[in-house]
Amino acid sequence: MRMLLNSSGNSLALRSCLALAGAILIFGRFAAAQGAPLAGPAPFKAIVSVRGGGVERNAPYRVPQRVVQGVVRDGHEKGIPRAEVFLKDDRTLKVRQLLADENGNYIFGGLPLDHDYQVWAKAGEITTPVKPVSSFMGMHDVTMNFHIAADSHTSEAPKTIETAKQ
Repeated sequence: MRMLLNSSGNSLALRSCLALAGAILIFGRFAAAQGAPLAGPAPFKAIVSVRGGGVERNAPYRVPQRVVQGVVRDGHEKGIPRAEVFLKDDRTLKVRQLLADENGNYIFGGLPLDHDYQVWAKAGEITTPVKPVSSFMGMHDVTMNFHIAADSHTSEAPKTIETAKQ
């Protein structure tokens, strides 16, 4: 307080400062009562979103996708290596094809949930019946296993399983 006093001992500057501070407090409270904000915005704003049942901060939105996977097996329940597996998108009519691994496993990933699909397998000359994957299935991971008659995939055989049974 001594710094605000002038050399003659007059406390005029001190009184002015106190009056100004009081006016700021009074008008600040009055403005807050009227609904005006007291202070400026925070220096940063945290972006919070709830996705997948959990809270992620500043996370990019990931579009849910479907995975169709399974195993192509013979009659002895052994995987058929290098069996061809096909996936047809009923909306775009595109057909994706891949070869099963050495254990007969295959996987199609990154498929939109709102499309319907048809999946079938082929080993040698044998083609399995088509299995549908509907967009109304609530599952993101769909498992479709295929069975091909024992040793029919290595020798000459009819073109479909239905004719192989006759």
